[in-house]
Amino acid sequence: MQHSYNTIQRRFKFVKTIVGRLKCFSYNPFEMTKDAPLAFRVEADLKKRLQRLSKEEARSLSQICELLLRIGVEAYEREGPNYLRKLLPRSEKQE
Repeated sequence: MQHSYNTIQRRFKFVKTIVGRLKCFSYNPFEMTKDAPLAFRVEADLKKRLQRLSKEEARSLSQICELLLRIGVEAYEREGPNYLRKLLPRSEKQE
C-alpha cells in the first residue's frame, strides 16, 4: 500500500507528539546489535492489529513492536510512573 506524502507526514507528527521530538529509527542490521531476545503472549486481537500496522508500514512485526516499545519506554522515562497511571485502569483498592 502506497502512502501519500501527507499521510507519512501526519504519522511522523504523531510519533513526534508521543516521543516529544522526531526520532529516526534505523533498522540497518549493521548499525544495531540485537543480543537480548524477548518473548511474551498477547491477545489475538492485539496481534492482528499489530500485523495490520506492520503491513501498512511495510515493516516486520518485530520492527513495529520494537518501535512501539521504544516509544513507550521513552515516554515512561520522561514522565515517570504517572505515564502508566494515566493509561492503566484504577483498581477498586486504589479508589
